[in-house]
Amino acid sequence: MDDAFLTLRTFMYPTEAYPLMSRLEYEGVECFLDGENTVTAHPFLSTAIGGVRLTIKKSDLNKALKVLKQIEQENKENEPEKRKIPEAFSKGYVLVDTFCPNCESRNVYRKKFPLYKTILAIVLAPVFFPVFFMMKKHYCADCGHVWKQ
Repeated sequence: MDDAFLTLRTFMYPTEAYPLMSRLEYEGVECFLDGENTVTAHPFLSTAIGGVRLTIKKSDLNKALKVLKQIEQENKENEPEKRKIPEAFSKGYVLVDTFCPNCESRNVYRKKFPLYKTILAIVLAPVFFPVFFMMKKHYCADCGHVWKQ
């Protein structure tokens, strides 16, 4: 019985399924979305009906699994490498979500604010309030540039 259908993957919304569906169709796998119209008309029903199901013919299962494996391999190749913290910045520094104005690297650090200084800042805040808005030094681990931000 080659005309039997089976669910390859389920998605919460149809828009999440379209990229995989178009890739499968490009590779020659016949597929359709089961529950697409219901979820499009009433998105809050997605959980109740089990989401949108990407359905294929049972005879196309091997071809579809090959495509899924290819996509998984492509995603691994395009995955960004995890940054290694340079030894000089391993202790006492925090990775900052900014970029270096000199080399545009995202490998930027600043010194940690010690606990005793935090407590001192809270105690002395009424007296020295403007002092605590001082800019902090940032250090680029790639080019060595130092700046205040």
